[in-house]
Amino acid sequence: SIGKLSWRKVIHYFLGQYIGAFLAAVITYVVYREAILETFDGKLLTTGPNATAGIFGTFPAAGISTGTAIIDQIVSVAFFLLLINAITDERNMACPKGLVPIAIGMTDLGLIVFAFGYNCGGPINPARDFSPRLFSAMAGWGTDVFS
Repeated sequence: SIGKLSWRKVIHYFLGQYIGAFLAAVITYVVYREAILETFDGKLLTTGPNATAGIFGTFPAAGISTGTAIIDQIVSVAFFLLLINAITDERNMACPKGLVPIAIGMTDLGLIVFAFGYNCGGPINPARDFSPRLFSAMAGWGTDVFS
């Protein structure tokens, strides 16, 4: 992949991911807004048993230290990249081109969400973490979503 994407296009992909994640948080909020406000008496909490900010973004589980969260992300991303390389290497599995996106998606779902999701919720992409937090802060959860 190195050298196949021009640097001029990088900013477009970068912005596309952040804007897409932000819009996904907006859509999720629109769908669940009434249920959140009704169920939790309008209280928008970021921590505790009734925390609702985690609906939009990824937050560490209770009792998970920053060090553990960092190690979790390093290990899960390393596994993910290893599996992407294995899937896309034509000398390895020879995965049909049409199945590569599905194989990578299943790897993401199985590895990041199911295997490593407990500690941090799987914020494998900075856009997946930052954009929903930004929306949550703007929608009423306040700056606690960044702490």
